[in-house]
Amino acid sequence: MFEFEKMCKKYESLSFEELREIVVQESATILPALDALEGDGLSAFILFIATACAASGELELGEYKLFEEITGVTVSYEDALAIVDAAKGKDAQETVNGIVDLFGVLDEDVKYSMVMFCLAFCAANGRIDMREKKFIRLLLRQTV
Repeated sequence: MFEFEKMCKKYESLSFEELREIVVQESATILPALDALEGDGLSAFILFIATACAASGELELGEYKLFEEITGVTVSYEDALAIVDAAKGKDAQETVNGIVDLFGVLDEDVKYSMVMFCLAFCAANGRIDMREKKFIRLLLRQTV
């Protein structure tokens, strides 16, 4: 896990522009795979992002800005907060389990992209907290 901590520190030190570039690049791999799997890849992708945000218990402004830039979906900050709140509600563990299960059937390149995306997305506020790390570790377990 030492390597994981080093990777988190590396992502935390990247600029917003560098993180955005990573997120855009990884999204180009993730969205088509989710489209093929789910039929509505954008909805599954938004759920994935909301689950990642809910892992920390809140939607940071940096994460919100990054979400808008990469999805092209324009929602108010308040509406985005409501989406994240729904993902962290009483069924939060079910949501996380569903995302991890979905993640488990994807190919290794897509799994890698989802982990890199998550690291970059969660670092948008300059820090990846312990709850976000726990979520990312769940994703990492699916790659083994």
